[in-house]
Amino acid sequence: MYFFIHKKEAKSRLIISIGSEVALVQALINVPQQFLSEHLVADEILLIFPLSLKIPVTEAISDARVIEAFGRLLPHWSPEEISALGIGHNGIAEFATPRSKGLDASAEARILLGIGAYDIFERRDGLMVADSSCHFVKPSGKTTQWFLKTANVLVNSGEIDFLALGLLFFLHKAPSTIYCDTAGIHALAYSLRYLLVCQGLLPKSGQLLIESFNSYLGLEQFAFRTSSGALVLISSSTSGDLASRVVEKGIPAEQIITVFFKGDSSPHLGYYLCDLGAIDSYFDNNIQRRLANIHKRTSGSLPIVLQNEWFAVGERNTKQHLLTATDAPPWLRKEQKLLIGCGLFAAMGRSATNHRLYQNLIRISHALQGRTPLRACLESRKK
Repeated sequence: MYFFIHKKEAKSRLIISIGSEVALVQALINVPQQFLSEHLVADEILLIFPLSLKIPVTEAISDARVIEAFGRLLPHWSPEEISALGIGHNGIAEFATPRSKGLDASAEARILLGIGAYDIFERRDGLMVADSSCHFVKPSGKTTQWFLKTANVLVNSGEIDFLALGLLFFLHKAPSTIYCDTAGIHALAYSLRYLLVCQGLLPKSGQLLIESFNSYLGLEQFAFRTSSGALVLISSSTSGDLASRVVEKGIPAEQIITVFFKGDSSPHLGYYLCDLGAIDSYFDNNIQRRLANIHKRTSGSLPIVLQNEWFAVGERNTKQHLLTATDAPPWLRKEQKLLIGCGLFAAMGRSATNHRLYQNLIRISHALQGRTPLRACLESRKK
């Protein structure tokens, strides 16, 4: 579950996103305590949820325990005034409470999904900014002082479920394959798969392939197995250029969704969940201010090459580092003996499968070769 504040017409609405019916009543009862602990203020309450949960949600908000809990949170709130908005696929949305009848549910959903995504992006610090002594080199080869790092954002299951609900809203039909520009957003694809099953758009035993094409670096050589049943998820974009190249590979534009976009103009291909530059019409846009205050880089600044979700400092020598007993504090050394000498971890190491350089590398197959303490421990537990 995830919640945020949305200001509308001089009123503040508490938006509560529901992703599952598991322990739904108890989860709603716990919201006021979390809400008050963050010193937030609200005048109204709106629940947003997948349409498949319409019956459980309507039953939950009429539960006496939920009514009592929200009554303590908002003394002037009455149960009849609560709003509930269900989200489906293909732009379908509908209000599940009488109070909101007559309003444009789809338009309201589009706004709230974008604002919620912005809130998640900002609170998880998805904007990476370089100081004047360095600059980023994006996978496209372009240089920049800032970039959007979606992998930073995907850390909370409730927030991931909310973003997946936004993706569901743009889907025309259930895909047979989800292609991600980076493996860093696979959690979002799996959450979307769960929603497709709950909505009855995909059988529980249905096969849905999820894989990554490695953004600009791998797109040219990547072969999309299908185009008609494909969904392409682009983690972030500042130009829309990657979407254009995906279209050139045969994927229809309406089957491309960009999660976060920030550019001079809106992307002209596919859909986008959140335009970070357009949210200022709803509330104060901190990202816009941060970008306006970026310092220009100095001459000879250090390039930081972005490789998928990893950083590689340009023009620097790197080397593999194996853990030793002295790397751990005393309380950890006993357990770390299992890892000494097996080469499980490597800092700034090069992968044996794709030969790319990674900031941190876990080499499981390497660590299990031979009679290492780690392998012996795992085999004894298996028995």
